[in-house]
Amino acid sequence: MARLLVRDFLEYASAGGAARAAALQDRFGSDFEREVCELLRARGLDVFPQYPACGFSIDLVVSDEDGRRLAVECDGQKYHYDDLGELRIEDLQRQDILERAGWQVLRIPSRAYFLDRESWIQRVVDELRALPAPFAEAAATTVEPTPAEVEEAETLLAPETPARGQEVTSEVPVAEAPRPTPRQVTPPGAVAHQPILGWSSQTWKQMAKWGKDTGKLNPVERRFSFQLGQLASWNKQPTEKQLRWATELQRKAVDLGFQPQ
Repeated sequence: MARLLVRDFLEYASAGGAARAAALQDRFGSDFEREVCELLRARGLDVFPQYPACGFSIDLVVSDEDGRRLAVECDGQKYHYDDLGELRIEDLQRQDILERAGWQVLRIPSRAYFLDRESWIQRVVDELRALPAPFAEAAATTVEPTPAEVEEAETLLAPETPARGQEVTSEVPVAEAPRPTPRQVTPPGAVAHQPILGWSSQTWKQMAKWGKDTGKLNPVERRFSFQLGQLASWNKQPTEKQLRWATELQRKAVDLGFQPQ
């Protein structure tokens, strides 16, 4: 069984199972989460709000009688989307960490949900039923992110306060979040990442870190570079517009002294 599941069980037992479950049920991050939780419970499913996993709190963890578990993130427009209407990189990074630890994640955008509640609740049920039973069998084949990887992401994505008089614009298009699909485990020796403009996922992320350490890339450029690395790790390609920005950013970084590894 995956270390994540063992750790969660030990935390559950040490805190006193029933007491901990009751405490979780009383904690919601928003009325949106509470409504989704109540509708899912009305379908006969177990729902645990603000469930701790990988150092984060999952908005809702939905479980059925066969042991399947699905992580549901309720994305409010105000706190989870940027000025361009795209999901924030912090949420994408957190989802990537959870998925690497064996979680299947379904995101529910508030605007779409309130236009058709029933369809979204049914989608949660359908995606839960599509998971292997029990869920632990799928989680046991995944790799939990190392503390170093989590620390690197937290350091790179830490918010910055612009210097006085400095204005940071957000003209770079934000990379699109992939549609939630069942996560496939890459067999040893298989090609895991698809390069973008000849650069691997790791190279794009290294450039984002280089830009932060040297101060030669602004926060928006570093963020976009990191997102390109995420897209490459998911075997996704940027849109045509994003590809143009990526080409310009790649040329700029090399001109400023970045040396791809």
